[in-house]
Amino acid sequence: MRLDDGEVQRMADPRTLQRGREYALGGAVGRGHVADGVCATVIGSDRYAVELDREPDGRLGFRCSCPVGASGAFCKHCVALALVVSEAPHTVTDPRRYLEGLGQDDLIEIILDAAGRDEVLHTRLAAAATDPDSPEALRSILFDAIVPSGFVPYREAFGYTQVVDAVLDRVEALLDAGYAELVVELTEYAVDCAERAVEFVDDADGLWPAPAETDGRPR
Repeated sequence: MRLDDGEVQRMADPRTLQRGREYALGGAVGRGHVADGVCATVIGSDRYAVELDREPDGRLGFRCSCPVGASGAFCKHCVALALVVSEAPHTVTDPRRYLEGLGQDDLIEIILDAAGRDEVLHTRLAAAATDPDSPEALRSILFDAIVPSGFVPYREAFGYTQVVDAVLDRVEALLDAGYAELVVELTEYAVDCAERAVEFVDDADGLWPAPAETDGRPR
């Protein structure tokens, strides 16, 4: 896809534009790949997944996994990727053809290697692979995803919710598969887990007090 500086400047306020330019010049944008647009990881206070594409009406579409991007704003991470693409579009490559040429075993190894470094992907795979006839295993995955072992600070809160979403997607899929009674049971258990976890996750607005020190999971 093609971008120019003028388009990027119209999408962001001056401060966001400056921070994004600093990210771009500082090498914070990882290698990208192309599908219908461009995707890449941008490293800020955490690692964020950024996607840019063209809407049917020609406007620039964007998504970022950071809290600001999740609110629908064209954040500094989007700016950084857009600037990299506009200045050096030839550096963005598409690995699809390479992956299509791999055998099943090679693809499995790539996915498992990625899951070992990505908690969201690991949780999604673990939940998807769990037999719905083993509710104890599903409850265990829910507990591990929702109830933190310690306090989750603001900069880690988005990653925490992504892990929770990954396992809740599995619960939703069980409803579509006809396991209504199991879904009710798991939903009630998830609510119980959430009630235990709520004071141990920074809500980004500072409304929850810092937890007392514990020697393990929230009580």
